[in-house]
This record gives sequence, structure tokens and C-alpha cells, in this order.
Amino acid sequence: MWLGDEDRGLAWFVESQRNWSNAPDSVVQRIVKVGNAIELQIHIINFPIGISAPLRFSFGLQATPVKPRPANARGWRLGSLGQGELANKPGMGNIQIIWPNENLAYYGYPQPENPSRFKKLVADLHARGVRVVPYINLNFLSTGAPEWNYYNAEFHDPARSFNSGDVGQMGHSLVGACPRNASWRDLIAYKIARFVEEYKVDGIYVDCWNLYPCYVESHGCGWRDAEGELRPNFPIRAYREVMRRAREVLSERAPNVHIIAHMSTNMCMPYLSFADSMLDGEQYQVPTLSGPDYLAAAPLDKWRTENTGIQWGVFPFFLPEFRDEQLNDPIAAERLMGLLLAHDASPWPIWCNPEPMNAAWKAMDKFGATGAKFSPYWKPNGISSDNKEIIVSAYNRPGSAMLVVVNTSKQDTTAKLRIDAAKLGLQSQFSASGGIDGKPLGVTGQTVQVTVPARNHRLIVLR
Repeated sequence: MWLGDEDRGLAWFVESQRNWSNAPDSVVQRIVKVGNAIELQIHIINFPIGISAPLRFSFGLQATPVKPRPANARGWRLGSLGQGELANKPGMGNIQIIWPNENLAYYGYPQPENPSRFKKLVADLHARGVRVVPYINLNFLSTGAPEWNYYNAEFHDPARSFNSGDVGQMGHSLVGACPRNASWRDLIAYKIARFVEEYKVDGIYVDCWNLYPCYVESHGCGWRDAEGELRPNFPIRAYREVMRRAREVLSERAPNVHIIAHMSTNMCMPYLSFADSMLDGEQYQVPTLSGPDYLAAAPLDKWRTENTGIQWGVFPFFLPEFRDEQLNDPIAAERLMGLLLAHDASPWPIWCNPEPMNAAWKAMDKFGATGAKFSPYWKPNGISSDNKEIIVSAYNRPGSAMLVVVNTSKQDTTAKLRIDAAKLGLQSQFSASGGIDGKPLGVTGQTVQVTVPARNHRLIVLR
């Protein structure tokens, strides 16, 4: 559980309730206000018990953000889905995820299907300044991998097994590997080290980086309660350790490492800390996302908590989940891009029409947003609107600002934006123009009038 605001926070975590004693249906955790403070109260024992032997309890605390955001993080761009011909066509991306299908020998396994072809793919992407980040699992292993028969008894988690979709296409099941087991941590660290040495990749994309319970007693995970019932362990520290080791072996061998963790709505920072970026958004599938309206699926307070990255220290990417008629709809992509830019996040432009997102990226690059200061709408940022349905975030550079004006209502809206030029670092007299089309906008005193379509956004540059 994490408590915080848009800038920082503190996470409390526990791997199991071993030795806890709680009355049935009783309150085990609560958040209460005490004076000016907010307290998280955890009731490990909440009724009288007899103690005949020492009781041991463990828990952890993780402060966030876990590290400063790299200065160039806003310039990280994920390319197209890295499969087939698309693997070598990353679009505007400068980080290309390489999907297992058609590229790797086994699903999520650090060995290419065709070594010479894979080396050429890496060389071609590097020649264009694109970092290569293959899909590698840190908590699953394909049953086709040569090591499976030798080691699986030590780390195999039989409750986690997949053999559908793109996993099934590669001919073998994908089975859980418990990171608490030292043989798995050693094996995957060794395989990643050899992979980067031979094929010069720049990092890894870690899928399914969500915390799974493990019931296997031989791993030291599963345990029995007072009634003899089998209970799980959630090996948070082991997940953290396997990611730390992956980071270390990559950093020793690659000059510009990037680790992406796909963690949709699973904000557990102890084991996300060693990633550079995280990928959210896959949870918003039909019926959660019934149309091109992410505000209906996730209100602004959830966006501020989960998708800014500011209070986490790991940069946020977002996976669109448009389908059917929304898949190629430019308006749907525009609406999502406005929400992302207003929260200083970035898309992985697949499962959507990428053109509006590319247009916004070009505008951001032209403005120089990578090195700009982000001034979010939820803080006093020198911009106010006469319409409460309008939110405005800004990217500031000396003498200029790019505004992301988002209309949260379901109707087209015209608003007057009052600009505090001094707070934005502008001269008292400034010009305004469209961020994408460059067309001039009228400025009256220090007020800019703008019309924004329903649930959409406009980019405005002030100079």
C-alpha cells in the first residue's frame, strides 16, 4: 500500500501474513487522519493470543520517487510492434521493442531464432540511432528452452502456465519461474549477460511484471497457517533482486541500457525500482474501455496517481487498447494523446492510429520539450481558465511555453486562458500559435481564447 501525493510518497509492503492473527471479518488495515497527518495502521494481531514461541514478522518500506528522472526521458519514444517487418520499421521511435514471435528461439527467452538475421536487425536499428530492447521474461520460462529439463523442478511454479495467443504460436508453454529460487536468478542473469555480449542489445522489455503469489513450499514460499491450510507468499524482494541483477549485468555490458517493465495498474515500486520505464494501460480493454474515451474509464485523480511517473521515479509509457472502429480513428488517438501530454507521459503508439501521436511528438520536438520544465495543471502554473472543464499543463523553456489544453467535457468548448507571463517566464507581450499547425492565435492583453473539441486537446505555443 502506498500513501503520497503527486510528488512523493511512502510504500508499505509485506510478503505474507505468516504469524498474523486477525479475527474473521475484522479490519486489518486502515487509513486515518491524525491531526495534520495521515496514518496507515496495520493490525498484525487484533485479538488476544497465547505465545509459546518467538514470533517473527517482516515488512518493508519504500520511499518514492525511487530515483531522479533522467533529463532525456521525455525524448524516449517507443516504436512499432517489433514483429515481422515492423521490427525494422520503428516509425518515430528511438527505442524498439523486439517481440518474441519471428525473432526469438522461445517465448521470452534470450536467444534469437536466427542469429545472423537478428544481428543484422540490431545493426540496422543501431545505424538509425534506435536502441534495441528484446522481450525477455524475468519470471517465466518456456518449456522449450534447453535449460527447462535440468532446472525446472527447482523454480517451477505450476499455477502459472500459458499456452494461448502468441505464446501458443511458438509451440511451447510459458510456465512461471519463481524468482525466490537462486537457480532461476542465476540462470536468467547468466543468459541475459551472454545475450547482450553476443548480440549487442540495449536492454530488455519485461512482460507480466506483476506480483504473483507462489504456493510452492519447496521454494520457501507456500506455508501453512494454524489450521494447516496452504497459504501463499508474494516474493516481492526476490522480484526486486532478479530485476536488480538484470540491471547490473546489462549495465556492465551495454553503454545505454533501457529496461521497460510492463506492469499494468500494478504500482509496486520495490520491484519496479530498477526499471527505467514502465508500461501501463492494458487493463483498459473492452468492456472497461467501451469507446474512445479514457476519461470515462479513468478519472483525472487516477491519471495523476498512476500515470505521471513523477512520484514514482520510473518514466510512464501507456499502451492504447483501441479496437474495432476506434483502432484507426485519429480522434480517439488525439484524445488519448492529450491526456498523456497533460500528465507528462508518453504512448506506445500501437493498437491505435499513430499519426496524431507522431504529429504531437514532432511539435514537442520542434518546441524542445525534452529539456523543458513541466508545470502541471494540478498546481498553480500561471495559467487559469474561465471554464472549469478545461485543464492546462505547460512545458516551459526560457522565453517560451507549450500549453497542453485539454477539454474534459463531452461538448466542444471555447475558453479564455489568462496567462501570468512572468510565472511562465515570458515577456509581458507574447504571441500565441498552434503547436501543430503553427497558425497564429489572437492574444488580448494576457488572454488567449481557444476552442477545444470534446474530450480532446490543443497544443499552443507562447513566445
